[in-house]
Parts: sequence; structure tokens; C-alpha cells
Amino acid sequence: MDGHGDSRVVWGEGEELDTFMRKVKAYRLQVGDEKKAIGKALLGLGSRIGIMDSLTEDDTSSVASLEAALRREFGASTRSYQTAFGTRARLPGETYGMFLAALQSLFVNAFPDTKADTSVAKALIKSRFLDGINATVSAQLRLLCPDLDVENLPARAKQIDEAMAGADGKPNLPVLWGS
Repeated sequence: MDGHGDSRVVWGEGEELDTFMRKVKAYRLQVGDEKKAIGKALLGLGSRIGIMDSLTEDDTSSVASLEAALRREFGASTRSYQTAFGTRARLPGETYGMFLAALQSLFVNAFPDTKADTSVAKALIKSRFLDGINATVSAQLRLLCPDLDVENLPARAKQIDEAMAGADGKPNLPVLWGS
């Protein structure tokens, strides 16, 4: 503790860079000081401390610059993000909204030169969303809502999911068919 609450900013073994950087950014918000956050991040590198030898003054000028330097050195390749994007399925307990957000994040890292708001990007994310959810819910979405925007998929998927698991165990057809 350093007077600002529990401020452990440590990059644990096996921990993703994204998780570590979220801790660094949270610490920066907590203390309101960019330089303190950078210092805390550097002290928290653990076994990766060797990167200090290759960091420039520019690399340590801001949290964003430090993050870029760490990504250059330790970040996953676009190929690994593409594989993760192409195979990502909705996890047990994950909401449809959380799943879509995860796909959008993977897409940005998998295809860094493609803006996520283009029609092609939205079509790819929509396709992966539909392939990564329950097959019955996906089939209903494809059949009933073929032109639904990717942003509206989570709400409609949840609605279909809930309708298919009606309280009495029977499908709630008016909800499914939109009447």
C-alpha cells in the first residue's frame, strides 16, 4: 500500500499484456500521475525487467508510449489474434454483449490496418458472432433477422435465447416471431 489503496501493479507469470496494461491504466487514474504510473509499471515487469535496457526516453514518456513499446516486444502477433478471432466462441456465463465486445477487441488486434466500423469488418464480426453462439439461437437469428446490424445482435440473441427457454419449458413463439 502506498497511500492510494491496494496498488499492486505486477505483470504476473502467464498474465496477458492487456491485463497488465489495464492495471497500469487503473493505477494512473487512481494516482493521477503519469510518471508514477510508468514507474510502477516498470517496477512491476517482474521477469521481463530486461526490456529496460532497450527502452528509450520516448518509450517512457507516457503510459501509451510504454504500452506501445511493451506490445512491440511482448505483444501477440496479428496471426495469433487472427487465429483467436477465427476460433472464438461464447464462453459459459459470458453475456452476448461481452462476447461481441471480445470479438471486436480481437478484430482490432487481428486486423490493425482495418477499421472496425467498416461494412466488411462488421460483416466478419457478425459472422464470427453467429458462428460462436448456440447453434439454435444462431439459426433463429439467421432466419428471422438476416439484416440485423452487428450492434443489435446481442439484444436479439438474448431475446431468442430467453424465448426458447420459456418458463414452462415450451418455446415462447410470439417472442421468437416478433408478434
